[in-house]
Amino acid sequence: MFKIMSVISLGCSLLALGLAVALFYQPQQSSGSDERGHRTSGEAPVAAPPPAKVAEANETSAGPGDHRSAPEPSLLLQSQARLPNTPSPATKEELETEAEWIADQLIAKIPENAMALHVGAVLNTRLHRTQAAEDLWKRCIELDPQGEIYYLNLAANALDRGDSQLAVDTIKRAMERGLESADAAHHLAIGYANLGMFDQALDTLNGALSKWSNSGALILLLGQTQLKAGQAENAEASLRKALALGADSEATYFALANACMRNGNREAAKEFREIYSAHAQTDEVSGQERYKVLSEQEARGLAIAVCSEAAAVYRTQGFVREPEQLLLRILALEPENLAALISLAEIYSSKQQMAEELMTRERIIEVNPTDLLNYLRLAKTLDNAGLSNRAIATVKLAISMAPMSVPGYAAMSEFLLEKGELAGAQWYVTQALALRPSVAGYQLLARILRNGGHETDAQAAEALARKLADPKS
Repeated sequence: MFKIMSVISLGCSLLALGLAVALFYQPQQSSGSDERGHRTSGEAPVAAPPPAKVAEANETSAGPGDHRSAPEPSLLLQSQARLPNTPSPATKEELETEAEWIADQLIAKIPENAMALHVGAVLNTRLHRTQAAEDLWKRCIELDPQGEIYYLNLAANALDRGDSQLAVDTIKRAMERGLESADAAHHLAIGYANLGMFDQALDTLNGALSKWSNSGALILLLGQTQLKAGQAENAEASLRKALALGADSEATYFALANACMRNGNREAAKEFREIYSAHAQTDEVSGQERYKVLSEQEARGLAIAVCSEAAAVYRTQGFVREPEQLLLRILALEPENLAALISLAEIYSSKQQMAEELMTRERIIEVNPTDLLNYLRLAKTLDNAGLSNRAIATVKLAISMAPMSVPGYAAMSEFLLEKGELAGAQWYVTQALALRPSVAGYQLLARILRNGGHETDAQAAEALARKLADPKS
């Protein structure tokens, strides 16, 4: 059972924005409701007590939740600044230079942080500076020997340039340190196969599949390796299984066509070859050709990725200004980047920069207007800023977005209770209870009734809460 906490502000009523869910959406086996809050044909829900008429003076004729208080202060936080809604122009060369500068600055500021070096290594790989990338990943492994991602990237980079022995040695070092995963086994098996060590590759794959039996990638590689090792029948069976598990790729169909041909199944080989050709025709430019020169769009994506990764590293290290600057830059390059908006709002919230947080929360709703929690988070920000009327209006919008969901009603009821507007608070909690009877819902109703001087009705609501909590009582 969740305890109702006293409400100081809408921020408290939306604490962690999960409080309303915890209060009213906790499943109750005795409530006779389905997952969406609708009543089912099972056991009837516990009825609410007859609503008491509480504090009519708190209501105007406009209905619950309508407020005609004095105008709110025009705070400085009601800034005219707006986040961009069109991408900032930049050339490919400018974006590449910017990405390099960001990575260099990150490494210069925290040179002993493995994730900082990793950001630089990934950038160097994208810019085809293979040796620089490998040097950084080797240093990452020295700084953080348990960071599997560094071994995997170093091995993948080595495989790409044909140094399969380095890939094998790298993954074996990782496994010696207890870093075993499907990805590690996959890289190791590719390295062995490239070196012609098919027995070791097959042993690696079969061992991995004993742990990750439904890995389509591992089964596909098993089939390809069996085909190279001359085991055409086993290869066909493995490749068909990989296809059934979703490994729908050119590589799968190409290998299947070859395996079927070797097994004398010409009709199947023809069928798979045709499918392979259809797949290949949809990719006019090969991945290898695309990799040679970054387009402007790819350079923009690279700059955004470097900004995002660098911001995340800075945040973990306690930096303040750098993450904000980088996230704002992401939004200049890609105004609808929701992940950057959410991270930026979290930063402003933690720093209590209400003007900036308000600006960001409003932009989040513009980008993603269908998410109920976005409205509740904005309402929390508005209330913290002293804009209670706008907070209430925002919660009403949240309710309109999801009228069959409990959290909006719960948040409004808590907020109106804190404001002393008991009739409105009772109306909203009653709506919540109609959707999903809950222990905490009846407890909130009891608080509202008791505050209005209706002790008998409050006790009745508490009795209903106890009955829901323990149907046998």
